[in-house]
Amino acid sequence: MSEAGSLNNTRAFTLVELGLVLLLLSLFGLLSLPALDIYRQDALDQSARRLTSLARHLFNEAALTGARHRLWFDLDGQNYRAERLQDSGEWLRLDGRLGGGTWPAGVRLCELRIEEQGSLTRGTATVEFLPQGYLPATTLYLQQEGDRQLSLHLEPLSAQGLIREGHHVFD
Repeated sequence: MSEAGSLNNTRAFTLVELGLVLLLLSLFGLLSLPALDIYRQDALDQSARRLTSLARHLFNEAALTGARHRLWFDLDGQNYRAERLQDSGEWLRLDGRLGGGTWPAGVRLCELRIEEQGSLTRGTATVEFLPQGYLPATTLYLQQEGDRQLSLHLEPLSAQGLIREGHHVFD
């Protein structure tokens, strides 16, 4: 008996079986994509959450350090920064990620409403966080390409951020 005949008796996967396995794997992959999508945040939601966190941080820092802090917005340049008032009377930009930045591509700050300052769509504005635990009621209107808009309201006595879909006027 030759060895060539014994090689033909070995079990192997056929092309049909391999194709079926690939089909099942791709089907499971397609079905799992929507489940993974809940972990993805688009740039507009992420910007609103980041700004809310920054406001809470500045509110807490002002109360803990006894120093005034502020958020400075440039509506024309579409950027912002966080600053702390030094003993010398100069505003110093905070370091790192807390220092501010620009909006992600496709996101822009289209309007800013600050209590006692009114509504702004151009220029610069500041929101001050006082050591006594107060900031003026502030609403930011962020817009993403495709006309999706979020309204972010910062509560005066807590800096709690309320985020609503669309252009929302808060009381």
